[in-house]
Amino acid sequence: MMRRTICACLVLAALAAPAAAATLRVPKDHETIQAAIDVAAEGDVIKVAKGVYDEWLEIDGKAGLTLKAQGKVVIDGNEIEITNSTGITISGFRLEAVPEQVVLIEDSADVTLSKCRIESTASVAVEIRDSNRVVITKCRFAQIGGHGVQIDYEDVGPAPTEITIEKCRFDDIGRDAVDLAGVDHVVTKNRISLCGWYGISNRASASEVSKNRIDGVEYVGILVEKGENQIGKNVIRNTGDDGISISGAGNEVISNRIQTTGNQGIRVESDDTLVVKNTVAAPLAEGISVNGERNRLEKNLVKQCEDVGYLIQSAGNDIVRNKAKKCGTDVQDDFPEGNTYENNSFPAPT
Repeated sequence: MMRRTICACLVLAALAAPAAAATLRVPKDHETIQAAIDVAAEGDVIKVAKGVYDEWLEIDGKAGLTLKAQGKVVIDGNEIEITNSTGITISGFRLEAVPEQVVLIEDSADVTLSKCRIESTASVAVEIRDSNRVVITKCRFAQIGGHGVQIDYEDVGPAPTEITIEKCRFDDIGRDAVDLAGVDHVVTKNRISLCGWYGISNRASASEVSKNRIDGVEYVGILVEKGENQIGKNVIRNTGDDGISISGAGNEVISNRIQTTGNQGIRVESDDTLVVKNTVAAPLAEGISVNGERNRLEKNLVKQCEDVGYLIQSAGNDIVRNKAKKCGTDVQDDFPEGNTYENNSFPAPT
């Protein structure tokens, strides 16, 4: 009797155990990538052999699925849609000549795009809607007609959170390389060049934009419209407008290097902003301008500025231990009695 009981328990345990993850090969096991996606179970890995695939890929209602390119895999003229899914990883794919958005991530979480290349598309390369915990890493974007990566959110309903864009390269982007919205994102260590609009447009809050290199954008290098963001250690060169423009309150702008801007190096049009240890060189207009209250400028350097190094247009700000070198005018303050000056390389204006 005991032996029968043990056997019965073993059978029940085997039935309850999840099926082992499988490796599905395209085209060896399945003729198309979509056919493999349709039959894949949680934990499965789809390995796609090198070649050109004329497929529109839909990953809907899946969990724990990985797609890996084996060699050069090109999705030609079609997009990838990831909807209502969790734990999806796509690695090594190349997507070309797509007329609309190339990758759509909607109503999903824990999605990773890694080492993918997207080029020659007329619209947005990657669009994220109502999704959380998305990672885009080590991807290449080139000749994109719209935004490189766009988080589509209009301040209605739950905000998208925890989007990470890291170590990507953006070249020849028609609009913004990165268009952020929502809360608690990270954009770091990306290289951005030749954008038709902004390098990074940040309509998000409580997010980090750090260690990016931005060179050659039509308008602003980094635009920040909401608050509590950290903008740090970015290198920005050759912008048509400002290097960094801040209109949200409570941001931190720390240790950025900005050179050769078509307008101001750093523009602050808000309150409670901390601007510390930034270097601005050769701006066409002012080096750093402030129009707001309770802002603090500390240990910044503005040099080779033919206009005004520091333009202060409001009262209630602290200007401490800043330097100006080779500027037309070191500082201009419209409210000199309403601001505090300490230990700067230039005398307090009167």
